[in-house]
Amino acid sequence: MKTIFTLEDIQDLLMRKYALDWQYDVWDRQTGEKRSAALEDFDYSGRYNTTELAFYDKYGIDRNLEVYVSDFEFITYRDESNVMGSGSTTYVDKDFTKEWINLLLYAHGEKYAKRLLEYAENNQQRIKEEAGQKVEKYRLKVQAQAKGPYTYYRDLEQKAKSVLFFDNITEIK
Repeated sequence: MKTIFTLEDIQDLLMRKYALDWQYDVWDRQTGEKRSAALEDFDYSGRYNTTELAFYDKYGIDRNLEVYVSDFEFITYRDESNVMGSGSTTYVDKDFTKEWINLLLYAHGEKYAKRLLEYAENNQQRIKEEAGQKVEKYRLKVQAQAKGPYTYYRDLEQKAKSVLFFDNITEIK
């Protein structure tokens, strides 16, 4: 599916939220070199699930910002080095999804609104189906748990009825 957002939309959000002047560069994951970004860098159907944006900080030092960008999400990540061991831990730094959706609605209007409506309706339906499956699973679980005690009392009922005559049963009721 073709994306609605453009590189300019990404730059606009980064400028608004980080005051970051991103010049459309990314770090290439295969070569480790900085290169010009393309919308394909934000297609996560392959090997990678984030994009490393390249920019210069106010001191002129090369920096990166790891992001996940789709038509409905904009999330930045931060690496925190592990002091005691090797490697690092990546965690969500900022979730700009609401601002991103508002920016795309403003920038792309009806075209984006139609896609957003479809996305919202599909997710609502998915949630209803998942909730229905959970309710059914819980119902079966409770029914299975109740089967043992229910069977016990049903057996007691049968024993009592086998001793009592029909007349006695009607008197009791």
